[in-house]
Amino acid sequence: MGQKRRIDLLNGARSGRDVDGTLLKHYGIKVEAPIENPLGPKTCAWCRTVNSTSARFCQSCNAPLDPASASEAMEKQRRRTELVERFIDRILQEAPNAGENVIREMRKELAELAQ
Repeated sequence: MGQKRRIDLLNGARSGRDVDGTLLKHYGIKVEAPIENPLGPKTCAWCRTVNSTSARFCQSCNAPLDPASASEAMEKQRRRTELVERFIDRILQEAPNAGENVIREMRKELAELAQ
């Protein structure tokens, strides 16, 4: 490696430039995108808020921060929807004429949300 190239790399290191990445690229070694540190703070993909390491949901927008939390949130939402549907069915069975239009509208909105 020539003297000028070595000086450029040293100057890059002082400026905070990615010297390792530059060297690897120079020698034809492909580097994948860095993986987020699992032990560091978690950044929300939706609102970009930085959350604590142990957080499962964003402190700002309540979005899930990891796949397990996302799966859990989806399952809870599915159970809520199921409960509301059972509630509507029970109302229709016990009082078929009471608020049929309102119940139909609620069902329609629930169906749209489930899609």
